[in-house]
Amino acid sequence: MIGLKKNSSTQSVTKLPNRTREPGLLQTIWAVVRPLDYLETMQERYGDIFLTEIPGFRPQVMISNPQAIQEIFTADSKLFESGSGSEIIQPLLG
Repeated sequence: MIGLKKNSSTQSVTKLPNRTREPGLLQTIWAVVRPLDYLETMQERYGDIFLTEIPGFRPQVMISNPQAIQEIFTADSKLFESGSGSEIIQPLLG
C-alpha cells in the first residue's frame, strides 16, 4: 500500500505497479552482476514503473522514466510519506 498525504489526511492507494515474476534470488544475482542489463530487461518486460521483490529487502518500486523521476524529486514533499523505508539507503547517504 502506498500512502499519499493530502490536506493533512492520509489517502491510501492500493493499486501497485506490475510485479516482477522472476525468482527473488535470480533477481538479486542478476542485479548485482549485470545491473544495467537487469534494469533494462525489467523495464522492457514490466514498463517504466515496476515492483521488485529481492530477498532480505522490502518490496521496491523501480522507476526508470527520467521525466517521472524528475517529477518525483521536484514535487511538493507534502504529497508523499517520507522516512519509512529510507533505512535501506541510509548507509549510502549517511
